[in-house]
Amino acid sequence: MISLLLEDEKDPDGEEVTKISTNVWKKTVPNTKNGVLGIEDGIVVQQIYEWPMEKTIDKDHIELIKAAVTGSTKRYVTSHSTNGGKYINVGKHGTSMGSASMGSSPFTKQNHDHWNQANVKAAIYPFVAGFINRLRRQSCQVALTCGQILSPMLKVVEEYDYFEVFLQCVVTMAFSNHRHIDGDKMTVEESIKVFEALRNFEGCSKEHIEAIDSYLTKLQKIDISKAEGSNDNRLPMDTTCAWTLTSDSDIYDLRHFFLNLRAGVALDISSKAFQHAKVVGSTFFGGLFEHATSRPLWIRKSDGCVTITQPKSDPMNFVFAWGDHKEKKALTRGITHARRENNRALEQQLAQRLQVLIQNQRRQQAVRQREARLRRLNRSRGRSS
Repeated sequence: MISLLLEDEKDPDGEEVTKISTNVWKKTVPNTKNGVLGIEDGIVVQQIYEWPMEKTIDKDHIELIKAAVTGSTKRYVTSHSTNGGKYINVGKHGTSMGSASMGSSPFTKQNHDHWNQANVKAAIYPFVAGFINRLRRQSCQVALTCGQILSPMLKVVEEYDYFEVFLQCVVTMAFSNHRHIDGDKMTVEESIKVFEALRNFEGCSKEHIEAIDSYLTKLQKIDISKAEGSNDNRLPMDTTCAWTLTSDSDIYDLRHFFLNLRAGVALDISSKAFQHAKVVGSTFFGGLFEHATSRPLWIRKSDGCVTITQPKSDPMNFVFAWGDHKEKKALTRGITHARRENNRALEQQLAQRLQVLIQNQRRQQAVRQREARLRRLNRSRGRSS
């Protein structure tokens, strides 16, 4: 687990703590049965693990995807930086675009698949969609059972199916991108329901409630995705990714990393990493830290020559990845002005309600902390007398 310390938290210490660098410590915890709530230092923003599901995709499947999706292999972000490799979004997104014209109306809103028909060979698509949906369900199940608490609570309070919690699925091959922060968050209404459910969870011990309060407070303090001065207190959504090596190579070593830039930690998804695990997985809050995927490097074993482009003599030596996330975008431009104003007013009302809930939670936490200090003081006085 990768945990970020808040500014007002002291540096970790103890026999189980090892200092790695100026701002990075390694701490051994006795167990992880309580998931993210069992980590007292900072707040867990990323979990890394061996993928708990059996690997169900191989080189033949990936070659089929490459044959089925014939579109561009690059996504241009700005004039100065590009995302490298192949990026495929196979989830759903809602639009108000009419299916038969360029006109739009709030009453014609539909869910469209991100697959672009111009970039897909229709004869192969059904075979590709079948096993990609299997991968997507795998990542949904892992995300809901890995120890994070927000996504499972959202599924419970909204009675969502897997695919309703995580609307979109991404598949990448030899992918890299620039440093960025994700905008994946619950809606204000979803945030209120999850917040209230966590605060009023029946059967929780006092210690568990205190751990939940501390967790929610730290989330608000550490959220860097909202603009300065913003009252956006929506709860973040986590992203779950899985990486696997498409094919071993006798010619090249592959060097590839997922970078947590805020923590100063890199997850190794190079060829050597897959000697110990067939699939490497990670669940992380992309809105709480800057992150990026490095450009893959291929190092020729015979002479150490390095290249940043896929070797033609080794076309299947790359990292294949997939994962799920729930991205909330702005209102569709096709919604009428009156309806947009109504939606904005409703969002503001819900945001104010969420703000009140958070303020009440902080007051209650402050009261409990004062009571705990008084109890410790009384115990120390009793021992001294």
